[in-house]
Amino acid sequence: MNKSALLVAALAACLPCAQAQTAPKFNQWYLEGCGVQDAGNNYVVAGYQQICIIKVNVTPNGALPVKAVFSYELEWTQGGRPQKLTLPGKDVWTPHGRSDAYVEVGTYHYFIGLPLNVRARADRQYTAINVIGTFTFSNGSTKKLFEKINVVH
Repeated sequence: MNKSALLVAALAACLPCAQAQTAPKFNQWYLEGCGVQDAGNNYVVAGYQQICIIKVNVTPNGALPVKAVFSYELEWTQGGRPQKLTLPGKDVWTPHGRSDAYVEVGTYHYFIGLPLNVRARADRQYTAINVIGTFTFSNGSTKKLFEKINVVH
């Protein structure tokens, strides 16, 4: 066997190894809705505790989520300029832990439930809350998602 044939054989043998180290593909994600008792709105109402559901369409590869961490940013306009504030704290989900955030893991879909409460303020009208999620999978790989949710008053 020549060197190039050995190289092709070695690469072919490692191909499953490389695939096993990747995260499942997130094909599409979107806000299913927000609400106090049901997820009927496509926005957050300032001043109320709500649960927002984000649906993620997934192409599975055998790796399962073992942790998800969600952080948040608030957006508003001040003096005609956009402003952002990263909120302290994070919501952390694990399959066996207790958290206000949850992830329902299906074969082709993940449903993420997040408790959101944007404070109503007289001096500032928030326009959006950004959700930044980082998933860690059973094979050590990670995947991020970002979802901007409008805020109404």
